[in-house]
Amino acid sequence: MEHPEKVLFDEVLSLKKDIEESKERVAKLKADYKEKIVLFGKRQGIKERNEEKLKKFKEKSKQTVTLEIDAKEYTFLKSTFENNIYKLNPRFLPTNQSHVFVDVQKSFFKLLMTIIIKGNEVYNVMKENPDSNINLKNNSKLIDKYSKEDKNLLSFLQDAFEADSFTNVVSHFNLNYEKLPKIDVKDLYVNYEIKSPYQCDNLKKYVADSAKSLGDLKDAKALFLGYNGHINIELAETARVRKIFVRPFCSDSSLWNPTSGASYTLIYCSMDGEDWEYMTSVPSNYGAYNTNNYITEITFNNYFSFRFIRFTTSNSSNFSINYLALKK
Repeated sequence: MEHPEKVLFDEVLSLKKDIEESKERVAKLKADYKEKIVLFGKRQGIKERNEEKLKKFKEKSKQTVTLEIDAKEYTFLKSTFENNIYKLNPRFLPTNQSHVFVDVQKSFFKLLMTIIIKGNEVYNVMKENPDSNINLKNNSKLIDKYSKEDKNLLSFLQDAFEADSFTNVVSHFNLNYEKLPKIDVKDLYVNYEIKSPYQCDNLKKYVADSAKSLGDLKDAKALFLGYNGHINIELAETARVRKIFVRPFCSDSSLWNPTSGASYTLIYCSMDGEDWEYMTSVPSNYGAYNTNNYITEITFNNYFSFRFIRFTTSNSSNFSINYLALKK
């Protein structure tokens, strides 16, 4: 005969088993819940990182421009073009777009980007330190001599850059490009400044009243320079040439020797009338009579861009100039 409490005992055991199984299920549910929380956190983290990457990509897309040349793509920061001392013509390269097809030879494109990258470097240096003394003429070494003489390249660069920037590129990279002022030579010279003029009462009537006289072949007047002096002549427009044509005072050889200053007078040029660059010396045949009415052709070693030209004497000789031209 069974103990009267056995049934109750069996029910307690069964209940205990159910409780333990419930605990296991709760523990499993808790573990599953924790795993789901962790996975959700990971997915959320991945989502946020992807959203951040997408945001950065969109921001970068706004900051970059992709240039496509011959089916090959090159990506640059837009700031490379925008923060630059050399400004591109917007018609040539609209950097407000993110993808631009550029119809240009690869060799020309390479040289263009050489100029652009250097212009961006200089811009950043000058922004960081406005007092930086940068010799931009050193840029000349970045382009080989054959490219400098390539007329097709010069034409391409002239189209690619804004007018003022092209003038600076030509000067800074020493390209073999000639720019003659469009105005008549009679109106080309707008001012002159003379230090240590030659003093002679008999020559006073021949002293030029204005710089304009220097552009008139028929005008007999001239500028006369004494020892250790200089004549600065200002042009109405910037010029870039490799030679000039100069004539001394030759109307009366009894008052003035036309050859005065030959070999000793030095020639300088400047864009602003402040910083002067040496060009060459007046040749030994200056003032010698020739079939070209005393006009001497003076050739430089390379092209020079200038708005001012200076003739400087030493303690060895005087100098005169009656006519100055940039072409025959």
